[in-house]
Amino acid sequence: EINGAFSIDDVYDISERTEENKAKGVLLDASEIKFMTSSVIGIMISKYRALEELNVPLGLFSLNTPNKEVLRVARVEQLFNVFDTLNAGIENFTQK
Repeated sequence: EINGAFSIDDVYDISERTEENKAKGVLLDASEIKFMTSSVIGIMISKYRALEELNVPLGLFSLNTPNKEVLRVARVEQLFNVFDTLNAGIENFTQK
């Protein structure tokens, strides 16, 4: 579990933890992201790519509507599984 702000360094930490634990998916709590900047999108894409190499999907939950729109406009929304709640994400990833 990684809480609070995240940086590009967290990408490697998440990849290592995911590989060690044989995770079925990684879920990021987006409830604290007030505005989706290009820097945040860049970090999330880096996380996506690192996890993609491990064949592990990346999901976001509690993403507000304006930020969903930012992902759509940036044309990257298809990279991320977006869930309303943590439980919805867990349920989705454990069914695979």
